[in-house]
Amino acid sequence: MRFSVVISLISALVVAGCSAPEGAANNQQMAKAPEAATPGKKMLGDEPASSPSAIAAKETVDRYFSFIRAGDYDKAYVLWGDRGGDTRGTLKTFSDGFKIYSVFEPVTGEPTAIKMTDGKQYILVTATIDVKNRKKGTTAHREGVVMLRRSADPTETDPEKKEWRIWGVDIRVKN
Repeated sequence: MRFSVVISLISALVVAGCSAPEGAANNQQMAKAPEAATPGKKMLGDEPASSPSAIAAKETVDRYFSFIRAGDYDKAYVLWGDRGGDTRGTLKTFSDGFKIYSVFEPVTGEPTAIKMTDGKQYILVTATIDVKNRKKGTTAHREGVVMLRRSADPTETDPEKKEWRIWGVDIRVKN
């Protein structure tokens, strides 16, 4: 349930040109970078799509697709949050989902602005993928987004939580 709420929030911000919804002034003020517990360090906050952090998120998606194209499914799997756990499946299930394609041609698009909420930064990176089913020979063109997040807390010590990690992919055939 929480996943769909965050997706809706991010989607609404993207559709609205990343502006706050009407009446959200108080929420927007709360999302700004509050002081962290460590003196001199501030929480990360919202950032533009052209920021180094947004470019780093896009590079994570590039690496993800490169690993999949190379058949390095274990490396692609761990780019998901919780060391692959956010896929809600096993490494075998994950890799089997890609092995059905004889052609897997992804193109990473542009990132959106970064939004901060609940102590985490969120970003969407657009992508398209052309695939060909190995057995059926059918092809498809898919479009959508890769959703990433990371901790916005500068005192976070777990590198897994400080780096961009995938927490959702919504890439599907457009009708």
